[in-house]
Amino acid sequence: MKQFFILLAFALIFLHAERSYSQNVPARNWEKVQFPVFHGWDQGKLSEIQSYVIDSTTITGMMIVKEGKVIFDYGNISENSYIASCRKSIMAMLYGKYVADGTI
Repeated sequence: MKQFFILLAFALIFLHAERSYSQNVPARNWEKVQFPVFHGWDQGKLSEIQSYVIDSTTITGMMIVKEGKVIFDYGNISENSYIASCRKSIMAMLYGKYVADGTI
């Protein structure tokens, strides 16, 4: 009987893990979405982002990735860039709203 419950627990854990959402992060190659509009992205806004990046920044490369697929890329994305303390700002953007609303 104990073995049955252990087997049942493993089955439930496996089924839950199978149903849960996770990002698809490839090891070497990233799949690029050919038509972002079919995935809910506004092509006009993506064009605005590209114009802004080209005209108003010194960004050497940028990617927008959703669900493991590249929605937008610009420049040489394989080039490593020294970003120093920029990581803290990016983390603040990602987590700030959750801290503000009390989730974290």
